[in-house]
Amino acid sequence: MSRAIAFLHAINVGGRLAANATLRQAFERLGHANVRTFISTGNVVFDLATRPTPAMAKAIERQLQGTVGFEVPCFLRSEAELHAIVKHNAFDYSTLAAAKELHVGFLGNPLTSHAIERLMDLRSPHDQFHVHGREIYWLCRTRRHASTFSPQTFEEALHVPTTFRPFSTLLRLMPWIEAERPSASRLAPR
Repeated sequence: MSRAIAFLHAINVGGRLAANATLRQAFERLGHANVRTFISTGNVVFDLATRPTPAMAKAIERQLQGTVGFEVPCFLRSEAELHAIVKHNAFDYSTLAAAKELHVGFLGNPLTSHAIERLMDLRSPHDQFHVHGREIYWLCRTRRHASTFSPQTFEEALHVPTTFRPFSTLLRLMPWIEAERPSASRLAPR
């Protein structure tokens, strides 16, 4: 049994509130087991016997809309995919060392070549991008909130849903997934 991670778009920001317990219950109603939430920004981890599929993401989106009352785009990744995302060398060491922040944007599908060109038009002296598969790596040489780029800028320019996470959050999530793996000695839900 492997684990899957659902990265949910815009949870607990901009008035789009959903308690972690509510998110867990929505996933459990779909039959997912050992559902856990990581911090309060829409990161849901659960057991999965197969690879995550687009149909599974759509089912989660429908369930969440019925539960929380607003649309919640869902971006699923397997545990192995998350490890590969974190290990991917999107930028060289000197570029990373000069940055203040690194974020990863999760997409439902890879960007088209035209969309990649439009994304690269958004580059600035403060913001650089790297696209790999269904992820966008956003290197910010200033703090995110001081940048002219934002996830909203991305969605408005490209008309593609996404959700971004700080790279540091992904680094903290990986060992948490392993530590929270259910075992016979630890069956009580959290």
